[in-house]
Amino acid sequence: MSRIDLRHIECFIAVAEELSFVKGADRLHTTQPPVTRMIQQLEEYLGAELIRRTTRSVALTVVGEVFLKEAYLVASQFGNSIERARQAAVGLTQELVVGYEASSAMDMLPRAMKQFKEEFPGVSLRLVEMVTDEQASALKNSKIDLGFVVPPIYDTALRATPILSEPLVVCMSEGHRLAGRNPISLAELTSEAFVLSPRSKRCGLYDQVIRVCNSAGFNPAVAQETGEMQIMLGFVAEGVGITLLPAHVTKLVAQGVVFRPLLEASAAVELAIAHRATESSTVIERFTQLIRECTNYTPPTQGKVERTYLQLAVA
Repeated sequence: MSRIDLRHIECFIAVAEELSFVKGADRLHTTQPPVTRMIQQLEEYLGAELIRRTTRSVALTVVGEVFLKEAYLVASQFGNSIERARQAAVGLTQELVVGYEASSAMDMLPRAMKQFKEEFPGVSLRLVEMVTDEQASALKNSKIDLGFVVPPIYDTALRATPILSEPLVVCMSEGHRLAGRNPISLAELTSEAFVLSPRSKRCGLYDQVIRVCNSAGFNPAVAQETGEMQIMLGFVAEGVGITLLPAHVTKLVAQGVVFRPLLEASAAVELAIAHRATESSTVIERFTQLIRECTNYTPPTQGKVERTYLQLAVA
């Protein structure tokens, strides 16, 4: 025999730990004869008996006990080498920084993070709260690696993959004149005062709400601005105005606020996950895939995606 390889080491460890050729073979999902041959070849190569066999028992020799310790080191080093090579192959970084907009933080994010950390334990996953416009800038400046953005975005340096389309709901005080209606038409909100996030913050949700209202033929009258969702719902509860928020907000405890669906199916907020167009990796692709799995979202055709998110950029 000219050399030994990892298969010999694996066979020896299995038999040494089980103290049985039969059980060692079962653990390796094979039969006893090839395992026996591997051990014999290993002993021939070393010129020493590693395992003493009798008709009733199997035991390690003194040499076998010494070699078992070394075999563990070899197996461990091999595993570490494979992991480092895998990380190098996928361009794995030590940290993945993800931006998100508070209004679009869904249940899917914690679930996807849990699965991601199980698959990539060596990668630190850090979340940074920022609005869509801030995320676009942070992506271009390499301050974050991924961003949960509310489209459209009009920068061809970024690539946005749609992951969710969620209905908007009307948030109003319990005593509001429309609180008993279900559903509510956008046309019924024409004369209402709205509580919205500041336009200056370039919040993606703000743009979506304006778009939805404009599609119904009116521009919302803003009575109060705030960037904090809980404060926004507080204003709503006090009757300062109404607002439109993604349907997941109904899971929040908001005393004095009722949520009603809109009649128009087109009244929805889109969510996309964005990264730099010239940069991708297995880590980014897998995280995006996990998000899609959590939302059960089926994306439209590639052509439709490009028209939706880049129409102004190429106009």
